[in-house]
Amino acid sequence: MRVAGNVVVLRDERSPAAQSMRTQPPAQAYARRGMPDVFPAKLGLDAVFLVPIIAAGISIALCAVGREASTPCGEQERTWMEAAVGMIASSFEGIRAGGM
Repeated sequence: MRVAGNVVVLRDERSPAAQSMRTQPPAQAYARRGMPDVFPAKLGLDAVFLVPIIAAGISIALCAVGREASTPCGEQERTWMEAAVGMIASSFEGIRAGGM
């Protein structure tokens, strides 16, 4: 998988991005606390909220929302991001079903 021009190896057990794509729950990760993925640090981010985009039960992409500071996303922000990603996933499912 390619994120911000960097490859994330989906088999990497240490990668929160790969883990989120495989197991499908959203995840909060910190680049400065040992996150093996290089894309957050290259973008100047520390706290990263990862939400997989799931269509027809399959992870097809990953939405990564980050912050420069180590402040994690709050519950309300996570709820909003999950809802936005859910709408994106529904659009993909609609396209796949020929509805758009």
